Amino acid sequence: MRRNNGVSQDQDKKGAAPATPEKEMSPYHSRSSSRGVTKTRSTTTSRMKKNAPVVGVLCIILFVVVSCYIASSIMQQQQHHHETHFLEELRGYREQYVPSSSEQYIMDHAEELGYGTSDYKQAPKGCLIWKDPSLSTPKVHKALTDYSVEVVKHTKIIADFEPIPDLLKSIIETGSHDVCATARPHPDGLKALFPSNQLSLTNSGYVEPLAPPLRTMDLCKDVKPSTDEIMKLDYLVHDFEAMCHKLKPNSKRILIDMGASLVFKKGSTPMLELMDLYEKFGFNFDHIYAFELKYTDPRKVYQNLLPEKYIPAFHWMNVGEC
Repeated sequence: MRRNNGVSQDQDKKGAAPATPEKEMSPYHSRSSSRGVTKTRSTTTSRMKKNAPVVGVLCIILFVVVSCYIASSIMQQQQHHHETHFLEELRGYREQYVPSSSEQYIMDHAEELGYGTSDYKQAPKGCLIWKDPSLSTPKVHKALTDYSVEVVKHTKIIADFEPIPDLLKSIIETGSHDVCATARPHPDGLKALFPSNQLSLTNSGYVEPLAPPLRTMDLCKDVKPSTDEIMKLDYLVHDFEAMCHKLKPNSKRILIDMGASLVFKKGSTPMLELMDLYEKFGFNFDHIYAFELKYTDPRKVYQNLLPEKYIPAFHWMNVGEC
């Protein structure tokens, strides 16, 4: 038999009918696919145009956030560098006193300048070193002249400084000395106010150079100074930030005044001015020991002369004649 259930011998031998050839893709099919792609692209482009303003705003916000973060990081690094350098500088001079160049010159030439005599009648006037260039070198004279101008600016900045809270209290509460930076009279620290580099360095920070007349520069004016000018404390330099860094949670802030009279004919009292200044910069004294030779009735001291806020810490040590 040539046929078996409607299947030819060839099919029976191969086990299956030969595959039908695939039809060629119609050109219309290709066009319809192309149209679909074009439509999809057009829709995507339209959505991108609609979302463009939103994307732009997001990019601006992201740029501002990143810029603020970078600026903040730079400022923190600069502050950290300043504080690290500041603390390293203090640690380097714990065991020694480093005088300024002008102070060192005066000490090295004390005999030549006449400061080596014990006879006060023969001692030269303290202002000569500031006025007469021939008594020192041009470099030293310029340094002293520049410093005298800087002291005046420093006095005004200290007077305009806004009072700050108790530094020790903040150190105890936070366990950090970051608050010490608030005691800076200048963003770059006290030293930035004296570009002449004539401050001397102690283990408690910078101080004024030890130089005659050992009082305010107003004494060197041609006009005779008044009592108020003689008693002025504007020549003193206090490094409150450095002193703050030395505070510990269990520290006691103690002021010792040798010659602590509270009785003056005119003007303000230097002792009270000093205590007010330290309070302004966040130092509230736990104890104030006031030694005075000339007798003053304690009742007058505590009831009439001393501000009430200082009474709890004040110790009147009236030694001498009665």
